[in-house]
Amino acid sequence: PSAFDQLNQDYDNLRSALEWSLQEQGNAQLGLRLAAALPNFWEARGQFAVEKGWLETLMQRASKTASQALRAKALRAAGRLAYYQSDFPAARTFFEQSIKLDQELGNHLRLADTLGRLGFLLSVQQDYEVAESFYQESLTLFQKLNDHSGVARILSELGYIAFRRGDHELASTLLEKSLALFREPDDRYLASRSRMILGHIARLEGNYTKARSLYNKALTTVKELDNTWGIFYLLEAFAHLAIAEGQIERATRLFGATEELGKSIGTVLTPAEKADHERSIANAHASLDAVAFEQALAAGRSMTVDEAISYALTVSTD
Repeated sequence: PSAFDQLNQDYDNLRSALEWSLQEQGNAQLGLRLAAALPNFWEARGQFAVEKGWLETLMQRASKTASQALRAKALRAAGRLAYYQSDFPAARTFFEQSIKLDQELGNHLRLADTLGRLGFLLSVQQDYEVAESFYQESLTLFQKLNDHSGVARILSELGYIAFRRGDHELASTLLEKSLALFREPDDRYLASRSRMILGHIARLEGNYTKARSLYNKALTTVKELDNTWGIFYLLEAFAHLAIAEGQIERATRLFGATEELGKSIGTVLTPAEKADHERSIANAHASLDAVAFEQALAAGRSMTVDEAISYALTVSTD
């Protein structure tokens, strides 16, 4: 089994260990070491709210005894969790502090990773030029370290920037290269993101069959990983696809499902994604009468996550 699968099986024990470390008789430094090692797992599962609280408390309690290397690792983890809670200023501060420590330590692998995280943070805020500079610095380090997964991740993110700039040819090239390099079982979530963006490109170019195939594979993957954030974004993708295909009621149901899921997990769309969402919702609202629109939204809101996934994966006969 992959590292993700092993952690998933042992997560109840890990939670107990973290909760113990927060108690007065617990070992805060040991807890911080454990919490700082788990963000990849938390990201793959799409879980952040409780975990962010654990990490911040442990950072405070172990601040005087933690080594410089542990502080750098914990700051990077805190930056990732702050991003997922949409606290972008805090995320940037954590990342920059982590980068400074790792530059002093000469830890090039962690430095490459954190530079990429900072690039991602700036990318979702549409500061693409500055994001690219951090991505290129990260990519150079990952290439020197011969880290295929790291290289693949940065190529995927550069592909996203190209996609948002409207350069579909460059975006597709970078995203396909990233998929060729995602080889490890624990790369599945990142590979699903590359497929999703390739699906967006296919959809915008009118190749709905290809878009559906890419979305299907990506959604199936994030469902297997139980990644609620990934599920949210893929349900949104299927809703946009339904709009493009003229299946307005279906799209509205899916938007109802994403609205409910987004509330439950605290998902926030990036400015570009929010604009896409509002454009599609306006299209649906204009295409259906008020009663039909509200009924379709309500039907989507009432779906369980599994029901919404099954609905998205079922080819409509409308």
